[in-house]
This record gives sequence, C-alpha cells and structure tokens, in this order.
Amino acid sequence: MQALNEANPEAILNVTFGADLVKFVREGNTRGLFKNRAVVSFLTGEPEYLDPLKDETPEGWIVTGYPWYSIKTPEHDAFLRAYQARYNDYPRLGSIVGYQTMKSAAAILAKAKSDDPEKLIAAAEGLSVPSPFGEITFRKIDHQSTLGAFVGRTALKDGKASWWIRSIARARTICRAMTKSQSCARRSEGSAHEFVIASAVKQSRQAREKQGWIASSLRSSQ
Repeated sequence: MQALNEANPEAILNVTFGADLVKFVREGNTRGLFKNRAVVSFLTGEPEYLDPLKDETPEGWIVTGYPWYSIKTPEHDAFLRAYQARYNDYPRLGSIVGYQTMKSAAAILAKAKSDDPEKLIAAAEGLSVPSPFGEITFRKIDHQSTLGAFVGRTALKDGKASWWIRSIARARTICRAMTKSQSCARRSEGSAHEFVIASAVKQSRQAREKQGWIASSLRSSQ
C-alpha cells in the first residue's frame, strides 16, 4: 500500500476480490489512497464482493459486476422472481453462472444426442440459448459465450454499497475502453439499450508513455 502511494499513479487497476478486496479498501480508505484518483476494479460490482464492503465502499470506482436490482428486462425479471420465491434471497453472479452453466450443458447434450466429447464440441459451436441476460451464443471461433459483463460505478445509497450503470446492456465487446482516452459506445447485439463505457481517465500521450495509468499494478504492493 505504501508503494502504491509513493508511486502516485494517475489511476489504479485492481484485481483483488473477497477478503483481499475488503483489506485493500479498508487500508486504502484509511491512507487516502483513492482520493482524487480513478480506480478500475474487476469483479467488485458482484454482490458477493460488493456487499461485504457496506459503508466502506469507495464511491466512483469503475467496476464490472451484477446489479441485480437495476436490470429491467423480461428475462431477468422472470429469473429474479423465481429465485427469490425459491430461496427468499437475491441472486449473486454465481447464481447466474451456475444456473446458466446447467442450462447450457443441457442444451448442448440435447443437440448432440451423445456424450462423446467431439460431438459435444460440435454441438456447442454456434449454439444460441436463452439466459437471464437475454439470448447468448457460444462462438465457434473461440468457444466462448456472449454472456458478457455489466460495467458501472460504485456508489453509496442509504449507507449501503451500490452501483449504477450509465445504460443497462450487456457488453458483447469491451471496446478497449480501458486503453483509450476517449469514451466508447456501441449497440449490444439484440439489445435495445446503448452500452456505454467511459474511459477511466483522460490520458495524455505523455502519461500513456510513462504508463502512469497502470503503474499501480498490485504487484507493487507485494
């Protein structure tokens, strides 16, 4: 933490989560590490990791995650109602991933009509299946799905951790927003909402050359 402060980075890229994130946030708040400094933090917007921060949540961080309370689509509304009726709780991102993994596996098996690995691979390529985030597809080129991610900024609401999204949509492409000085926007395929990711900082050419924007790599704190 001291090394990060001494480096005086323009912004911080954080990849810690769980108990490590809580420690990082608590000590960073105490030392004023995040004051007047942009922070991009992967996974922090997931309820699993955001909720434990409570009123210690730093405001304004750019995060990826799952804002279950802000997603207003028929597919997600149906999933949310069913989940809350079954478990009397709100879903986490792990809930979505677990649910969608089983649904996708079932769809692949049904299409392949076999448990042979090669036939399962062939069946998965290009397969589209419904999900709580809308239809997703397993790309043939790299076997990855288009489930995507939500991007927004952290906030405190009534003393509780929260975050807002500039526009609700799934990111089928991240637009390289974290390496460009301009904002980027694109239409998510099949979505009626515009997906906008704002660049974390307005980087000058000199700042980029000095790599000040990524000088805060957490390896500095080890």
